[in-house]
Amino acid sequence: MAEVSAFLNSAYTVKLETLDSLTNYWEHSDYCLHWPSLFSTPFWMGVWSNSFGCDQRLHIVSVYKGATLLGIAPMMLSDDTVSLIGSSEMCDYLDFIVAPDKGTDFFEGLINYLKEIRVKHMALMCLREDSIAISELVPLARRKGFQISLATDDVSYEMGLPASWEQFLELLNRKQRHEIRRKIRRLEESGNIRLRVIEGPVSARESFPDFLELFRLNRIDKAAFMTDTKAGFFRKIAVAAAEEQMLRLCFLDFEDRPVSAALCFNYGSTVFLYNSGYDSRFSNLNVGLVCKFFSIRDSIERGSLNYDFLKGNEIYKQRLGGHPVRLYRCKIDMDFIR
Repeated sequence: MAEVSAFLNSAYTVKLETLDSLTNYWEHSDYCLHWPSLFSTPFWMGVWSNSFGCDQRLHIVSVYKGATLLGIAPMMLSDDTVSLIGSSEMCDYLDFIVAPDKGTDFFEGLINYLKEIRVKHMALMCLREDSIAISELVPLARRKGFQISLATDDVSYEMGLPASWEQFLELLNRKQRHEIRRKIRRLEESGNIRLRVIEGPVSARESFPDFLELFRLNRIDKAAFMTDTKAGFFRKIAVAAAEEQMLRLCFLDFEDRPVSAALCFNYGSTVFLYNSGYDSRFSNLNVGLVCKFFSIRDSIERGSLNYDFLKGNEIYKQRLGGHPVRLYRCKIDMDFIR
């Protein structure tokens, strides 16, 4: 780490960081930082930047006030614009990594630094409505008179999990409860089924081709989406998550062959449903939905407290009890003063 700037007549100090030094912060809880989501972890940012050739644009800084670490800005720098590390295609949420109750101080120091290195624009995306960027950075930017563009970008769905599968079913309306039981029963009556969960890095490497095949068999547009580069990213992120003990790659086997899959990640007390796929030849048996049902049941049985369906307005997320979370994109022009 190299100190970049100790601002004149200011207590703020900014230090350049690397993904390796970021990992050090991540592994040591005594830094008391809030890592807002799976997509803000060092291993996720590392795999993403390496997969998509963005290493040269990384500009990660930590902001201190005196000896106190206020937070970390995991940014990319392009000309006079900074953004957060990640992309909307691969990262559902992005945000800054800030110590509790230090948001205003952190952003004050960060803005001072960005103006010093002649950054004029902040282009931020995938911001949850409860992100610290929305709750702390945007109000501070308004107070400073910067020009702000804030627009709804997408919606995500999440839900709390009860203590048992039966309690989960009771939370749903009568029609949805009946439909879930009917779909599971119909599949069970059609043949032998089981949920197989992959957790370790070796088994993740061995099983991932099956996930990619199911993803591509799902729909034509999903097959077109999954380029070789994106497939490489998916594979690497699954293995990296397994090494962090965060992978839950769920396969629904029908008559001993995988017919659907749900790529999930554990983060804290939350399970994230990152992506899924199924063999469309078995669509009449609703194998895609049943795999998701089983993933939720598995999460409950393992004591998870929340299930996050992530981005997308698919109707099944609402029917299964998901609550909407708005996502925003925000542009802040720091060289424009009202």
